[in-house]
Amino acid sequence: MEEHSQSHKATHGTRQEQHLRQEETTAQKTSAVEFQTAEELIRHDAKRTSPPEGLEKRVKESVEREAGSKRRWWHRFLGR
Repeated sequence: MEEHSQSHKATHGTRQEQHLRQEETTAQKTSAVEFQTAEELIRHDAKRTSPPEGLEKRVKESVEREAGSKRRWWHRFLGR
């Protein structure tokens, strides 16, 4: 009876190891992505990553500050 119990434990342990190896292999396959350009990488990342909370508000405020400037950039640059 003990032999059967030990054999069952060994088989169960082997199955767990196989399952873990299979999960690791699957994870490795899905994480290996090659990009031809930096732009492809950025687009791929943008699809998978959501922007932080509050970013929309900060961008709007920043654009409003910039839009409020009536002087042309070269006037500001040259001090006119």
